[in-house]
Amino acid sequence: MSEKNIGSEGTVSIAGTVAKAQLVPSGDMAGLADSWDSKTLSIGGAYGAFGANIIGQVVNTPGQEQWSGLGIGLTWRTPWSGQLTIGADNLVTRGKNPFSPRTDGEQDEGAIPYVRYEQDL
Repeated sequence: MSEKNIGSEGTVSIAGTVAKAQLVPSGDMAGLADSWDSKTLSIGGAYGAFGANIIGQVVNTPGQEQWSGLGIGLTWRTPWSGQLTIGADNLVTRGKNPFSPRTDGEQDEGAIPYVRYEQDL
């Protein structure tokens, strides 16, 4: 992750991951991917106690169409050193999610809203 201060209260950040995974044994996971490559890129900004992130993810699974998704999150840094984030994953997607238990592939799963709270100790 890289973060750059802009002025006294503003920041811009960029982060990313690249991963390769394989499940062993895959016999118990019929219908789900047993190996994949994943790439994630997050771009965000903040001013004062408020911030926003846009997160893109791409998953390549052997023998399947590439899946990609885009999400967004809005964050408030609380005065008591907590962080409240409200957002949604998969606002925009392409391809079939290899981690979905659905096997029909006809219906898009749609956005997945979330609320997350983190507390610094």
